[in-house]
Amino acid sequence: MALLKRASRSLMSGGAVPRKVKIDSRRWRGYHWQSSAITPDLEFSVELTDVYEDLKPFSPQLKRYGGRVYLPFVKNNAGPQILEASQRLLDLGCQPVPHLTVRRLGGMDSVQLLLEQWYQVGVRDVFLIGGDVDAPLGKLHSSMQVLEAGVLQASGFHRVGMAFHPEGNPLDPDHAATFHAKLSWMHTASTSDVYFVSQPCLSSAQVNTRLEALSPSIGNTEMWIGLAGPATVKRLVKFAKLCGVSTSFRLLQSNGLEIAAQALNITPITSEHLVDEIYNKRFHVFAVGGMGATLEWIDEMQQSRARQMELCEGKEHRVKAGL
Repeated sequence: MALLKRASRSLMSGGAVPRKVKIDSRRWRGYHWQSSAITPDLEFSVELTDVYEDLKPFSPQLKRYGGRVYLPFVKNNAGPQILEASQRLLDLGCQPVPHLTVRRLGGMDSVQLLLEQWYQVGVRDVFLIGGDVDAPLGKLHSSMQVLEAGVLQASGFHRVGMAFHPEGNPLDPDHAATFHAKLSWMHTASTSDVYFVSQPCLSSAQVNTRLEALSPSIGNTEMWIGLAGPATVKRLVKFAKLCGVSTSFRLLQSNGLEIAAQALNITPITSEHLVDEIYNKRFHVFAVGGMGATLEWIDEMQQSRARQMELCEGKEHRVKAGL
């Protein structure tokens, strides 16, 4: 059992990562980094792994959560389901963020139609991606085509999220150049509020290294780091294969963790230590183990952080008072 616990720890951390990392805090001011992992700036968003999932059972949790919920465009005909889910989330006080997956759309007319429908029901935030599709449905093959066409601003969307791949993107050998093209557009699109969301990451070391390297060019841009929500190792392994978390998954295979996954299928693994180890304190949680378990984990993390802050503030007050 001790071996299996070590295996699960390696899976979620991407190997041994030192807790104390020497870093120039001035360069990380925009990422809410502090020397302690206890920071009031901890933020979460959540993403459904299946837009067809029934949200009704989670209505009380979603009302308490009240944050961003991302809706993946997993099929070419997912538009009606995304629209219905967006309306329900808005009724619950949440902020729906539909994926605009350009390779699943026939052309710019389809893009404009979706944007108009989403805007009419109250959606104001969209996540623009190319999409993991072997063959584009139409002439659109890159998110840059939509950005450069100006259709987002013309449809009333001035907040747009885009993909960020700190652990690489096997579907895009030039992912670094693609990211910098998005940055260039961001710097010229003064009317848009742009942010970036990463794929689910398993290695805090890789994420921190990548963010540090990018810090001069991204400034205070919102960077949301993807995490897998609570899930058994078996489900996490399956999800990692689907998402192409290539570097971490190779480490997983080299350690023989797929075998351990079978034995650990009953025990949920969480990303709590990654929340502590990653400098950036904005996290995008993929509901790998289900929406209910993910929302419960986010709530627990926020309550735990609030308790830690209270303890720190109480200690600071006692020190100042000389108690």
